[in-house]
Amino acid sequence: MAWAKASLPYGSYISAAVRYEVWDRDEGMRAFVSTTGRRGRSRYQVQFHRLHPSGKVGSPNVDAIAIRSAQNLHAAEQDYRREHVARKIVEARSQRGEKPDTVR
Repeated sequence: MAWAKASLPYGSYISAAVRYEVWDRDEGMRAFVSTTGRRGRSRYQVQFHRLHPSGKVGSPNVDAIAIRSAQNLHAAEQDYRREHVARKIVEARSQRGEKPDTVR
């Protein structure tokens, strides 16, 4: 099934039933809506995103999940603060053996 292609971020578990409902509701596309009211129609590298960070709340449900771009740095910074996200990016790059450049 096409809906199964959206990845889950870093080990977060969202049940298949919730993923299926969210995929169907969002038509497999990013839930982003611009300031002009246009919805992003991309299906490229999407993932399920918790509207409330998993470290801050309990089990996900359909109302708490949306499809977003996998590279949504802005959302991560809103959820966890820019400094925390920058530190985690540097740590991840270091673990992969990449040069730990500074972020922004």
